[in-house]
Amino acid sequence: MNFIRFTDLCAQGKVSGQRVCIRADLNGSQNANGNIAEGARISASMDCFQLVLDLGVAVIVTSHLGGLADSLAQIAKRRSDFSSSSV
Repeated sequence: MNFIRFTDLCAQGKVSGQRVCIRADLNGSQNANGNIAEGARISASMDCFQLVLDLGVAVIVTSHLGGLADSLAQIAKRRSDFSSSSV
């Protein structure tokens, strides 16, 4: 069975000038203060985010963290631990 990978579409120039929505599983365990305790999922997603940004693609990232009222602010804060780039 053949699969079309997102990186293949990028290499073929099919995403240039497009808007891309990435649904990423960024949630992780939280400590008692509500901070993300481990960021393995966030770290694993960074290459994909950087790939599309380097191509000049407009990116929307969606994810979840806990219940409906929980904010993704802790994910954004933890993400900054992995890179100082514009991701």
